[in-house]
This record gives sequence, C-alpha cells and structure tokens, in this order.
Amino acid sequence: MISANTEHVPISRIGPSTRGSVHFLEPLPGIGTYRDYTIESLEGAPGVFTIEAIPRNAHGWAPRLFLIDPEIFTPHYAPEIPSSATAALGTANPMILVVANPNGRNESDPITVNLLAPIILNTATHTAMQIVLDHSTGYGVAVPLSET
Repeated sequence: MISANTEHVPISRIGPSTRGSVHFLEPLPGIGTYRDYTIESLEGAPGVFTIEAIPRNAHGWAPRLFLIDPEIFTPHYAPEIPSSATAALGTANPMILVVANPNGRNESDPITVNLLAPIILNTATHTAMQIVLDHSTGYGVAVPLSET
C-alpha cells in the first residue's frame, strides 16, 4: 500500500525496489484534483516509470499513469520548454517525461505517447508540471511509439 509518507529518493536513482514522490504544481488535466504522486521505475524496463496518485480514494482506487523517458524511446524528440515553465519549477534543465498509453482494446493496438504535453520534473525538489506545447510543433497526443 502506498502512503503519503513516501521517502524522498532522488528521481535519477529510482529503481525497481525504490519509490519516490512527486508534487505537481497543478493537477494533471483530466485526472481530478490530485497533486501528489509516487513515482517508481518498472523493473526490467529502463526509462519506464509509473506514477500513482496519493492518497487513494475510499474504494482503494488512485489514478496511475505510465511515463517514459523520451531520450531512450524517442531520440528525435526535442521540445522547446517555455522559460515560464522552467522558472515555475525552479530549474533550467528539467527532466522531461511523456505519458505512454498501453495497448488499446486489442493487443495489436500500438502503445502511444503524448508528445504534445510532456511532464517536466525538477529532480532536486520533486516538483513537476505538465505543459502543452504549441500545436505548430507537429507533436501529437497519441503518437504510436513505433513511429517515434
């Protein structure tokens, strides 16, 4: 069970047996009012993380998202992060992660990634935010991972 007293582990050192915490400056769009999450690396999958909201609701449910490190999976992805966003996070060099959506209703459906709205993370303070890039970038919200 995940608790709100999650130990702060440096994000860059999160491994399969460790769990860190992340505080979003604003709730993620479409997820509700959650701002606090645990973050954990998936064992055997470098560059793949899960974030799960804390606390869970009365039914034991909490939103959970998969995030990937685009440096590993989408090497040509080079979004320009607005200076207003880096200033809000307090870092000029945030870690960039993108939301990955596992297969759809069928196993043959591709894994997609949201390249238009990356999550940027200050690894020192464990604060994060999701930003929406300018649509003129050509990045999409459901790009098949195999096409990146």
